[in-house]
Amino acid sequence: MEALLRDTLATIIVGSPSSPRFGEFQFSLATLPLRFSGLGVHNPADVSKFAYIASLYWTKQLQDQILRLEGDTATFPEEYTQALNDFLSYTQPSNNVLPQISQPSLATLFYLKRRAKILESDYITLQPMALQSRFTAVLLSVCQRYASSYLFALPNHGLHQVMNPSEFRSNMALRLLIPQFSGHLTCSRTNCTFPMDSFGYHALCCRGGLMSERHDLVADALGALASYAQIPCRVGAHVQCLGLSSRPPKNGAHRNLTAFRPADVLLRWDGLRATCVDTTVVSPIRGPMPVQFQPGHTATWAEGNKYKKHLTACNAAGYDFTAFAVDTFGVLAPDARKLLFRLARALERSKGYPPYLAKQLVFRRISFAVHLGVARQLVARKEPDFCL
Repeated sequence: MEALLRDTLATIIVGSPSSPRFGEFQFSLATLPLRFSGLGVHNPADVSKFAYIASLYWTKQLQDQILRLEGDTATFPEEYTQALNDFLSYTQPSNNVLPQISQPSLATLFYLKRRAKILESDYITLQPMALQSRFTAVLLSVCQRYASSYLFALPNHGLHQVMNPSEFRSNMALRLLIPQFSGHLTCSRTNCTFPMDSFGYHALCCRGGLMSERHDLVADALGALASYAQIPCRVGAHVQCLGLSSRPPKNGAHRNLTAFRPADVLLRWDGLRATCVDTTVVSPIRGPMPVQFQPGHTATWAEGNKYKKHLTACNAAGYDFTAFAVDTFGVLAPDARKLLFRLARALERSKGYPPYLAKQLVFRRISFAVHLGVARQLVARKEPDFCL
C-alpha cells in the first residue's frame, strides 16, 4: 500500500512515478498531517507505528474478558512490547515515558519527530543558507490555521474553484519544495532582468499583470461571498479616498490622471456607512530573509501599511476602511480573519448555515483564490523544456 500510494502521489504531482523530482523527501513531507506542513495523505506504514499500540492498549481488558484470560496469561503479547519499544526508540520522549497512550497523542509524538527529521534532512541542510531560509518559510507558513483551506475546497466551475493540471502541479511543487524551473534563465516577463530561481520564488515577487490578477481573484471572491450573504457590495467601487489609480485603463486609452483608484470591495454592513476593503496579496520571501522567520509577519505588516495610507482619508470622505492582507502561502493578517468571520456570521443569518459550514465555505473560497493566483503566476513563467 505504501508503494502504491507513493506512485499515485508522484503521478498526480509530477506526472510520473519514476520522476526524480518526487523522492523520499517529498513523499515523507506529503504524508505528514496538515498541521505539520504536509498534505494530510496518511501513509499506512506510518499509521501502523502507533495505531496498533493504542488499539491493543485500550482494548486489552475487553479482549481478556472475551478470551477469559486471567493472571499471567493476561499479559500483553510480545508483538505489543516490541512495537512499543520501537516507538519509544524512534520518538525518544522525555525520560522514555509516554504522557498517555492514546492514538492522537502517539500520532502527535510520531509526526513531530518525523517533521523534525525532515527539517534536518540533507535535502534542506545541503542547500545554500538563503534557500534553506525560504524552505523553512514555506514549511512554517503552510501549516498555519486556514492557510491550507483550499485543499478541502470542492471543485466548482461556477465559484472558480478549479485548477488545471499545470496549475495544480505548480502549486504542489511550491508546497513540497520541488524544483520547477531550470534555474539558469532570466524571468520570462518582458522587461524583467532578474534570474528565475529553480523553485519559482522570484515569480511570487515579480510585478506585472499576473500579480494584479492574484489580487483581483481575492477581491472578486470577497465580493461574491458578500453578495451570497446578502450584504450590499460593489467590487471596484469608485471612491476618492484611496489615491490616484496606478493602472492604465482597460480600453487602451491614455491614463486619466484624475481617475481615483477604486475600492477593491465596498461593503455596507447592516445599514451602517459603507466600508472600503482594500485587498493585497504579498510574498513573505522577497529580499533577504530574516534569521527568525515569523509566519504571517509580512501580511500583518502589509495590513498596517494599508491603514497608514488610507484610514484617515477614507474616514474623512465618510467611509470606514478595512485592510484585507494575505500572503502568497495563504496566511491571513488579523483583520482579514476578522472580516471572514464576519462574512461567515452573515451567511449563518442569511442562509441558515450552521457555523462550521459557513466558516468552511468562506475560508476555503478565499484560500483557493489566493493559491489559484499564485499557481497562475508560476505557470505563466514555465519553461517548455522544464515543466511539471
